Amino acid sequence: MQDITDGKINCVIVKDLSRLGREYIETGRYLRRVFPTYGVRFIAITDNIDTAHEGSGDDLTVSVKNIMNEAYHHSAAEHD
Repeated sequence: MQDITDGKINCVIVKDLSRLGREYIETGRYLRRVFPTYGVRFIAITDNIDTAHEGSGDDLTVSVKNIMNEAYHHSAAEHD
């Protein structure tokens, strides 16, 4: 995050949305507020999300994926 706030990073690329975060609210905050504030492009390759393209990663799709990732994370943690 320090490199983002310092303007050293302008793009974050991850395999899928779950790599950004597993908590629905926190992940949404980064996608909707933090990254746009600092002019950071976000790409999740397997989820076909690229904030540089309109319609890519629309709010409903991202929200559903975030909820699923959070539920999976909590379910997996219960079995550890």
